[in-house]
Amino acid sequence: MKKQKILLVMLPFWDPLIPPQGIAHLKLFLRSHGYETLTRDANTDERFKEIYNRYFAVLRQNVPEEKRGNFFNIGHDVLRNHMTAHIHAQNPGRYRELVRILVDRTFYTPLEGDAVDSLIGLLDEFYRRLALYMDRLLEEENPAVLGISVPRDCLGPSL
Repeated sequence: MKKQKILLVMLPFWDPLIPPQGIAHLKLFLRSHGYETLTRDANTDERFKEIYNRYFAVLRQNVPEEKRGNFFNIGHDVLRNHMTAHIHAQNPGRYRELVRILVDRTFYTPLEGDAVDSLIGLLDEFYRRLALYMDRLLEEENPAVLGISVPRDCLGPSL
């Protein structure tokens, strides 16, 4: 009897950007029990890397060098919180203000309107790409079970 296909996915943007060992171990365990198990790491997809690079370019252009600190580590805090806020945004004005606050309270520097709009636009594009990615993946693989690894940096996309 063939057991059901299981698909395990790690969504962007997991920091650090290293292979997701958790789902790899689950895959090994499930395969040892006869399940057809596939894994996908969306962090390696160029469509998401491109959004990531553009997001951090906007931050870099708008955060003075003396306030960057450990830029990517600190920037992941902004990105993680912004991704979660993005999916819950209902009031555009309050959402724009929240993005300003996220950057200001993280990097201690104000963010101008165009930069706020750029960051919001990038997350609009990210979530469109993520929906297409997941639709295509589920259609191609047709798993009986979908598992998503949800470390804190991937909470927004996982929701």
